[in-house]
Amino acid sequence: MKNIDKNYKIQRSYYFSSDNNYVFMNNPWLRKSYRIKIRKNIEISQILQEFAQLEYFSKAEIINAFLTLQIGETSAQLLFKKLYQNGIILDFFDEYELQNNRYSRQLLFFENFEQNQFSATEMQNKLKNLKVLIPGLGGYGSWLALFCAQMGVGHIYILDYDSVELTNLNRQVLFFEEDVGLLKVDSLKKKLLQINSSIQVEGINAKITNGNELEKILKNVDLVYNSFGYFPRHSKYGELSNVILDSCYKNKVDCFFFNGSLVGPIVNNVNRGLFDKFVNSNYINEIRNYSIPNFKRFTGALSPRLVFTSSIVAWETLRYQSLNNRLLLDNLIQLDTIEYRKTKIIKLNEIL
Repeated sequence: MKNIDKNYKIQRSYYFSSDNNYVFMNNPWLRKSYRIKIRKNIEISQILQEFAQLEYFSKAEIINAFLTLQIGETSAQLLFKKLYQNGIILDFFDEYELQNNRYSRQLLFFENFEQNQFSATEMQNKLKNLKVLIPGLGGYGSWLALFCAQMGVGHIYILDYDSVELTNLNRQVLFFEEDVGLLKVDSLKKKLLQINSSIQVEGINAKITNGNELEKILKNVDLVYNSFGYFPRHSKYGELSNVILDSCYKNKVDCFFFNGSLVGPIVNNVNRGLFDKFVNSNYINEIRNYSIPNFKRFTGALSPRLVFTSSIVAWETLRYQSLNNRLLLDNLIQLDTIEYRKTKIIKLNEIL
């Protein structure tokens, strides 16, 4: 372990530039920008760019680099302090060996969002400690299970009562021809652990008809995915969706709603009232008219469209759990997978 209390690094996603008056620091990932007015600003910008290429450095090393510009000890110390306070210089913790780490590329990506007291390793640990329930292992659930396993979600509960059928194979991932006839939970659990043996996967072969059946599971879960539709509580179409929602509400577990046209919100005990108004609104009624299948002419499903939605759900799970992004607590994402023109973020309280 290197002297972790004396080493630092530049936040990797900052870009440095300068003009005759200022040093500019821009971070497109965190959507932050700063400027500092100081003498020798062009040279300061160059020093920061050089130190940004280093894995780590000591405070003395970067202070000495500033002092070569003849700005004085006080100014050099003050500059370091400002850069540290604004999260441009970060504490360095040598917590992982990238070359031997399953999540090496993921950790490098997380470094774009690092702040002091919030390292890439801590972001990964949030996924490791996360427990999710995926009810239904069809076109959405199977892809979500795959993404969760790849990202390193530590405990995945998968729930389904069905067996693999040949008609599943056009859109449901990790089921093969040789799996036809096997229970989905058994087949998928085996594949997920082959992808990532460091996680825990629990398969539950059951059909959910009431909230009591979910009680024992939800006591050990942080997040439940609900892809069964946006329906009022007492509607004839939304029985399973609302069993899941009501059970989550009772057990204070986050419930992540999505389908082919919408992603979000993540419903909890705070925004449940707002969500109930939403599922009774004129807006969702229009969307629902297109999403309820005509059972005389089933609309079918295709893998690319299911993956499109599922990947956004997985990404928003990561942002919610690891990056502390709360976008989907009071917003949802409308997806237009036909022409893409109507894809947008919508505030719940603006459509009620």
